Amino acid sequence: MVTYVGEKNSRAVIREHEFSFEEGAVRTNAGRASKMRSSSIKFHVLLTSYELISIDAPLLGSIEWAVLVVDEAHRLKSNQSKVRSALS
Repeated sequence: MVTYVGEKNSRAVIREHEFSFEEGAVRTNAGRASKMRSSSIKFHVLLTSYELISIDAPLLGSIEWAVLVVDEAHRLKSNQSKVRSALS
């Protein structure tokens, strides 16, 4: 399990060391994590917040999730939800 929390720099360290077995598996675009090679995922469970999913939607949306459990799921109801569109 990976706990994905913290400020931008803290999350960058988590992505670099905890997300993948391969170096450079997380691609960046303009300094932001934008995509991950899903074949190299190191974790089975990612624990994070709705806010961080919204912030890092391009990266987290590139992962082929088997299951997504969201506390406060009422926030996903909006068709304009960044999380809903990124993970659909």
